[in-house]
Amino acid sequence: MTSSAPDPSPVIGTMISEFSGPGMPRVLHRIGFRFGIVDTEHGAFGFSELATMAAVSAQLDFELLVRVPAIAREHIGRVLDLGADGIVVPMVNSAEQAAEAVRLAKYGPLGERGVSVTRAHSGYGVRDLPAYLEEANARTKLYVQIETAEAVAEAAAIAAVPGVHGLFMGPNDFLQSQGAPGQLDHPVLDRAMAAVAQAAQSAGVESGVISSSAALLSRGAELGMGVLSYDSELGHLIKGAGAALSSLQRKLGTA
Repeated sequence: MTSSAPDPSPVIGTMISEFSGPGMPRVLHRIGFRFGIVDTEHGAFGFSELATMAAVSAQLDFELLVRVPAIAREHIGRVLDLGADGIVVPMVNSAEQAAEAVRLAKYGPLGERGVSVTRAHSGYGVRDLPAYLEEANARTKLYVQIETAEAVAEAAAIAAVPGVHGLFMGPNDFLQSQGAPGQLDHPVLDRAMAAVAQAAQSAGVESGVISSSAALLSRGAELGMGVLSYDSELGHLIKGAGAALSSLQRKLGTA
């Protein structure tokens, strides 16, 4: 997830919304997902659960991001120290809010993240601290979610904040803010996604969309969005298990 230019083969991941454990990253990686976003904004995950999944993900070609519940040191710093590859920050409406997230997620001189390197994120020790801090700043992903009309209008300024890695369109909250909840084919959403994709491209950062709609993700890819988060582990379970059960019931004549 490093390209800022439109990519004909977007990187596809999924949300982790309900279930944790060391097997979760392994299963998602085996399926073919490139990354997972653990949802601590709405989900009930604890730091120990996050640490376990981050430790397993570090052994795989699988990036573990965490959607934090707020722009706050106690969330952002701990998540990164336990070894997450990056964070997703919801409801960012201004460049000032994005800059505050960067301040908490990045080491100086870019930010003011607390330095504690005998931790999982560093492999429990470093030889050259200045070099490690610089490398960690470059490696740590910071995505912000654009979820309101205000945020769309400020997308260019948000994308230009040093340390912001990319913009994720949050269609559900955006549509709710526009009085069109659930209307994924509404023109106002297409216009907003186009504006977000253009703002990100102009700033040289990534853009993407989080949705359970394959059609919406496809539209995002057509606009040049290169990072797509498709549904969640729970959504995949419900849809897959439901389809399998219906198929069996039809074969048994009990549907």
